[in-house]
Amino acid sequence: MDSDILSRPVLSPFREEMLALPSTWDGVLRVLDTCQLSAAIESIVPTPIPTGSATIEKHAETIDYEPLRRQLAKTAGEFIYAEEMGLTSASGFLVTDPLRRLLGDHRTEPPLSLVVGAKGAGKTFLYSKACAARTWRQFASLSGIDGVKQDLPIVPVLESDNLKYHELTPQDLRDAFAAKHSGEGAKADTSQAIRDKLKHGFVSLDGSDELGWRRLWLECLAAAAGVPTSGDGRAEAALTELGKRAQAVFVIDGLEDLLQSMDTSPKRTALRVLLTDVLTWLRSLRGRPFGLVVFVRWDLVTEAVSQNSGQLLARYEPYALRWNQEEALRLALWVTVYAHAHPAPPPLSQIVEMPYSELVDKLIPVWGWKMGTERSKEARSHLWVPAALGDFNDQVQARDVVVFLKESSRLSVEYPSWDDRVLAPTAMRKALLECSKNKIDSIRQENPQVGSLLARLQHVTVNVPFRLEDVNLSADEADFLVKSGVFARGKDGRYWVAEIYRHGLGFGSERRAKVLWRG
Repeated sequence: MDSDILSRPVLSPFREEMLALPSTWDGVLRVLDTCQLSAAIESIVPTPIPTGSATIEKHAETIDYEPLRRQLAKTAGEFIYAEEMGLTSASGFLVTDPLRRLLGDHRTEPPLSLVVGAKGAGKTFLYSKACAARTWRQFASLSGIDGVKQDLPIVPVLESDNLKYHELTPQDLRDAFAAKHSGEGAKADTSQAIRDKLKHGFVSLDGSDELGWRRLWLECLAAAAGVPTSGDGRAEAALTELGKRAQAVFVIDGLEDLLQSMDTSPKRTALRVLLTDVLTWLRSLRGRPFGLVVFVRWDLVTEAVSQNSGQLLARYEPYALRWNQEEALRLALWVTVYAHAHPAPPPLSQIVEMPYSELVDKLIPVWGWKMGTERSKEARSHLWVPAALGDFNDQVQARDVVVFLKESSRLSVEYPSWDDRVLAPTAMRKALLECSKNKIDSIRQENPQVGSLLARLQHVTVNVPFRLEDVNLSADEADFLVKSGVFARGKDGRYWVAEIYRHGLGFGSERRAKVLWRG
């Protein structure tokens, strides 16, 4: 499962700045840093073993790794479905760049935004943390963002079926807002009542009735705020009147639970109107009293907005929950430190803005410098982990990182001979099987087209790389899987499967799988 380092070109994007370098060495270094050349060649450049690992070696005999491994397995296990504990506390989450941008861009006015991400990217988790904070300003404060002027209450409209809560519930937030701003004795609708309104709309409203769907969505916002509406146009009037005396940030999650699949025109219209027309209407209100943040899977967006979905996604790209290799390392370090499983933990608050080189160094006590002894020819751990967990589009999901930490720490208990790190290399390799199974289960729910192709491939016995006739796929199906990051086509015409899918499919490998290889 490690990389065979072969003699092949190292590809990097074309950058015009590299055509003519500055005359000074400092200028050249600035250009190289801007173009991130070091990241492109890092996997083939021999580098000395970081000094940080020597510090851990020196004190290794005083560290008992078994309790650290068990603690990491326990905490990571709790985080796998983190939304189940989300409303228990407003703290305890990694503040990523998209969240910082979402909060920082809306210091003086309510947010009107989509937060798009794949299944497992953390949408429901962030939704739950926003609700637990109760107000937009408090959510920003807990995320380390200062200067938010308005203390706007969070009002949930819909929530995920997976959301678990104890003392605080979304209904508590709806009722609290209604009691304060919607008149004496006002009571907000329940989430189920709001769902019933929408389900009735799937039957009664035509797929071409965009105005009817906008009114129904606005009626749902009013219902969540405890404002009664009846008749055409009443929702618009009721919200306009409410906006003269109150402000709020509405939040919506769990759309996939409501829609199930985008198999009818009314469902597609309903979602398209929510993602476009409803936000536009709220933006037009005098004084912008209301915000709306919709947490939604990217595949639902592309299905609902068949034309110009790219333009819509680009508009909200700064807030999209995407996890690249560096952010995957940041999450791995944050979870380990949060779990009190790091032998020499840095302050939790420093991890958020820690530079890449320091992330790599701080993770050496967690999984070593290499996937073996430090002077072995094995792959470097900080390159191997995100490559093994990512697809061929270099996308890593937060849940996959946490599943990996849970499984590899649990299995590492069986390898006490590895006494210089928390995670044993053999355990890390074995953990990929569970990660892969979890990934395939998730992709079936998120992208049925990819899921159906993966289901077919699970009945095939083959080694990678392979030819299409070996797996009974058409060229169009293979191209679709290449575009989706599942397959990569080699120069010889044969296909490779990303490790995060290969293990769950049960595919073997002709030789050591090229975890670090990208086609």
